[in-house]
Amino acid sequence: MNIRLISLSLALLCGVASAAGSLAWESKLFEHTAKPGEERVTATFHFTNAGTAPVEILNLRATCGCTVPDLKKRVYEPGESGEIDVVFTYGSRTGEQNLRVSVFTDQPGQPEQLQLVVNIPQMVELSPRIVYWRRGEPMEPRTVRINVAKEHGIVITQVRPHNNAFAHRLEEDTSGNYTLEITPPSDGERQMGRFDLVSNFPEDNPRVFPVFVGIR
Repeated sequence: MNIRLISLSLALLCGVASAAGSLAWESKLFEHTAKPGEERVTATFHFTNAGTAPVEILNLRATCGCTVPDLKKRVYEPGESGEIDVVFTYGSRTGEQNLRVSVFTDQPGQPEQLQLVVNIPQMVELSPRIVYWRRGEPMEPRTVRINVAKEHGIVITQVRPHNNAFAHRLEEDTSGNYTLEITPPSDGERQMGRFDLVSNFPEDNPRVFPVFVGIR
């Protein structure tokens, strides 16, 4: 048998092997923008065994512990459809999150790559989050800038002080953002405090954003 015939035979065998079992995906990409108060999202990836032999899914591997894939069964007959659910828990993450899940099967070749692109808006942004005065310096008011996701209807509903020695005043500007003016006690003695900014989301358990203050 000459080299050309051997190469042709190997190519045909590889073609048969790859066609024996093959997962065809509706989409390998899931895109989502988080909503106010949303803590997690479930992405569902649908597939069909488009080959002529059963396919066994051996393993699912996520790139992050915050992403948990789930499979109802492992072996799919020719023509049979299935789905993989992937639950992504946001935690304290913000911005665009790009996550992947590798799907390993008993078929030759590289694992299938499922991708989740989730944008988590910064609902409330504080600048700065910590305000300090040094003993001996003037005890003058300082300001915290509070930017909110107005497009999501986010507002600050309340300011809860934890040390009444620090006075405060919350003002909303024409753009829908806020400034929190904080005035320390005039004696300038060393002490700590905190202001909790209460938002309106989620409705059943509104999130609180702390601002830390102190004289040191």
